[in-house]
Amino acid sequence: KGREKTPYCFVVPLSLLSAYAMAFLLRFASYLGVAYCTCATSTCTDGGLCATGSGQDPVALMQLKSKVKKGGSGSQRAMKASEFSPVGRTLISTDPARSAKFFLDYFDAREVQAPACSHQTVKVVEVQSGWGTTFTYVFVQDVKLNQGNLNSSALVAEVEAKMDDVFAGRDGLYNAWIDNHDGFNQTSFKYKKALDDGVQMAIFDWTWTKEVFGIVRFLIPSTLFTFEIVAPKIVLDQYNLPEVISADCRDDASMPAPHDVFGATVTWFKTTMMAPKPGVAGQWAKDIMGLEDY
Repeated sequence: KGREKTPYCFVVPLSLLSAYAMAFLLRFASYLGVAYCTCATSTCTDGGLCATGSGQDPVALMQLKSKVKKGGSGSQRAMKASEFSPVGRTLISTDPARSAKFFLDYFDAREVQAPACSHQTVKVVEVQSGWGTTFTYVFVQDVKLNQGNLNSSALVAEVEAKMDDVFAGRDGLYNAWIDNHDGFNQTSFKYKKALDDGVQMAIFDWTWTKEVFGIVRFLIPSTLFTFEIVAPKIVLDQYNLPEVISADCRDDASMPAPHDVFGATVTWFKTTMMAPKPGVAGQWAKDIMGLEDY
């Protein structure tokens, strides 16, 4: 992104992904394993995830789920001509019930029942995101996964502390963990109820478009992920949200005009991931997944 305090960022505009890329992702996901039992015949083993054996780790629980909107199973050219849209995400959570409850409380959402192994806690929510669309978030805690040096409980606690520091003004106006989020247009978020309940949120930027939009972010409880909502200024003004706006060294004027993104009918319009080497991640996405520079 180029922010002075957070130089490590990798942004994926989801409209640029092709069905060919999706096919690769699905194949890659099959290697990582599935975060929960997906059918009645799945076997929950003592070694880890459902019928996946040992050797898994918590990273396998972080996945993006998408569906192909058009195209088919013909030639590679036909697949590249197809597009897909994201429909859900699986996240590590140290308290899946708390994570899911956040969406049930502050979004137009419902809980979806999902099977889980005896050593797992799985909570699933389906959320209304506007314009007749929904997205699904799956929160998983698995006590038998190999963790290595990546202790999810310690990481989540550190992220929560760092986010508290930002909202309290104790440690700058931005940090690298904020660069882990999906970006949505408006959605069904209940600002007033969240504010009344003390949910920490803020406007982190304003757009330079003719119709001004605010970039609102907050932490998804018990996870490593934040959540971004882009909403019109005239909507946000009534809530008097705090502004946590840091110096931005990016040259917005030279970027593609976002008029077809902010306020458009596309709901889930991007995914941002912190990365120690964004150039390497971006080149990999171009070479392997067929993405394009934005």
